[in-house]
Amino acid sequence: QASQNEMADGLRAVFSRSTDRMDAIAENLANASTPGYRSACVLPKNFVGELKGRLVGHQWRVGTDMTPGAVRLTDRALDFALQGDGFFVVRSPNGEFLTRNGSFEVGPEGTLTTASGYEVLGDDNQPIKIPENAGSEKIEVGEDGVIVAAGQEVGQLRLDRISDEEQLRRVGTTLFSTADENRQPAENTRVVGRALETSNSTVYQELADMMFLSRSVEAAQRAQNDEAEAQKKMMDALS
Repeated sequence: QASQNEMADGLRAVFSRSTDRMDAIAENLANASTPGYRSACVLPKNFVGELKGRLVGHQWRVGTDMTPGAVRLTDRALDFALQGDGFFVVRSPNGEFLTRNGSFEVGPEGTLTTASGYEVLGDDNQPIKIPENAGSEKIEVGEDGVIVAAGQEVGQLRLDRISDEEQLRRVGTTLFSTADENRQPAENTRVVGRALETSNSTVYQELADMMFLSRSVEAAQRAQNDEAEAQKKMMDALS
């Protein structure tokens, strides 16, 4: 009976993990062309537990693949890409967030913002302002994040890095949050102007993972059916 219960627990864990992974694949496919997107993935919480074969649901979590995407030139003045482990820092009504999506805009009051209207912060922790007389084509950014508009330096992008990726929490498609003590200045991160970092999610890989996952679920279902049939035969033999 104990072994049957362990098998049932294992099968339930497989189905639970498969559901989480399928949800992650669907999100990754939907954002395969989103700049700065980081793929969702299902990771083990307890590596030792996995080695011992204790495949229970609470030992798995939905995490984020932080592998950098490729840098693609766009020739758009307000597109900024990052090379290194840093993040842009933006401010929303709900607080500060980190992002690798550098597709920015100039808001109604000249504030540099994300597509959602969140303020892009400078190294002085204030929103970066673009002068009214500076058209987008007159905006340039240096590798150090210093922004020059119409020949005038208007600010330097604030770039933060994190020390522990496991403490990074996804709060939007390309937004993340973490505790202040997990953030430090990203001194070795370089800014590339007129470029965007592509999503690290690739359609062909996600589709391949979906096919593999579907076959794994089918195999688990067959195992469950075989176990149920074996138990039925045993009960019939004992009756």
